[in-house]
Amino acid sequence: PPGSLENTRYVTVTEPEIYFERRIESFDVNLHDIQGRCVLSYVNSLSANQSSINDLDVGMAAPCNFIRTGNDLRPQSYTYQTGENKRTVLLITGGPPDTPRASDEFQPNGCGTWQAKIRVFSNRIEIAWSGYNGPPWCPSAGADEVMFAA
Repeated sequence: PPGSLENTRYVTVTEPEIYFERRIESFDVNLHDIQGRCVLSYVNSLSANQSSINDLDVGMAAPCNFIRTGNDLRPQSYTYQTGENKRTVLLITGGPPDTPRASDEFQPNGCGTWQAKIRVFSNRIEIAWSGYNGPPWCPSAGADEVMFAA
């Protein structure tokens, strides 16, 4: 009968694991695991439509994380200005972890074997260089500026 609990089904929803959540430039950014994939969700805090969440599949399996300098919680980034065009570039490492040789506090079960480049513009974020497969790269290892070349 309607209103009865006999036919009620209970569904358990597990929140995705969040690797990073903070503001980058004018974007509120969330890097997390959705069904085993590394996803970057963002909202432009300067936009009139702040309820519009954009999800970008980073192009690699989770776990993933931003490249940082040592144990700094902020992602390492470089900003490039070409005329009036400004972009900030960040790097993400993830994919199948290389265990147990390489690990750090941000990826204790093994550092990433895939990399991606994130470009942050004034009005959008885009993924470039997605799915590049290379040697294990730990988030706390940092990177030379040449890796961030826009």
